[in-house]
Amino acid sequence: MRTIKVCAGIGDNIWLLQKLINSGEQFNFELPDGKPQRGKQIFDLLPQVANSATYVKGLSYKTLAAKTHKGLWKDAPQSMYLSCNAWLESGRMLKDWMPDLPISYKLPWENNPAALYVKWPGKYIGIYGSAYSTQRAWKQYGAWGVREWLDLIRLLHDRDQSFTFVIIGAEWDTDFAIELARNLIDLNIPYINTIGEPITTFMQWVKLFLYAFYFPSGLPILSETVTGSSDCTMFYTSNIAGILGTWADPERIANGNIKECLFCEPAAIFDWCVKNGKI
Repeated sequence: MRTIKVCAGIGDNIWLLQKLINSGEQFNFELPDGKPQRGKQIFDLLPQVANSATYVKGLSYKTLAAKTHKGLWKDAPQSMYLSCNAWLESGRMLKDWMPDLPISYKLPWENNPAALYVKWPGKYIGIYGSAYSTQRAWKQYGAWGVREWLDLIRLLHDRDQSFTFVIIGAEWDTDFAIELARNLIDLNIPYINTIGEPITTFMQWVKLFLYAFYFPSGLPILSETVTGSSDCTMFYTSNIAGILGTWADPERIANGNIKECLFCEPAAIFDWCVKNGKI
């Protein structure tokens, strides 16, 4: 059984799995052991591809980028480094990476979540704003902070006060979630805080959202692979703008099911959503 050394992030590895699921093989995956340890949970949900996934010391993104297998899948060795990030960052399409493997835009996740606590239908809007540390680091590239996310939510709430805003994220996103929730309480805007809940719960929420807005991350990439997921906007910062339009299902892009764009004024994306019947 082959061993593949991969990147740390959720989205990085979903891109690989969209190709590797069509190889007909199972693999042992090795991931960098730095914090936060996010990637393993994705492999655990796709056992038909992942025989195992473990964190190992000494594996870095720089090494992966330098040593990643290039070329056709039929020429891949028994043990390899694998990353398609540089390929996508250069503006090339995911479907054209290792072109002798087909691509699957939806994946058969082994998702057995606990029942959601949502007990009645509603108009749920997903909000993923990342953590303060990420917002600050990427601010120079256009990333929103709490003020911009709150401005968007207020515009949406003014349009339809029956919207309930679902704050998404892992435990390391708590600082942003607390600040956003405090403002929503002051404004009497309904919300549900799902920070820190299992990723399988998120995979159920994406089927309930009327619409969702995402900071650039693995979550919208995951959402796009879940059958029945909502339409969404994925924002980009200028430092990763090359990835825009390279990985999502071209049909969903063409139909406006996923809107990819640089961070803009909240009113601009709100107007686009209204004009295109998303909200």
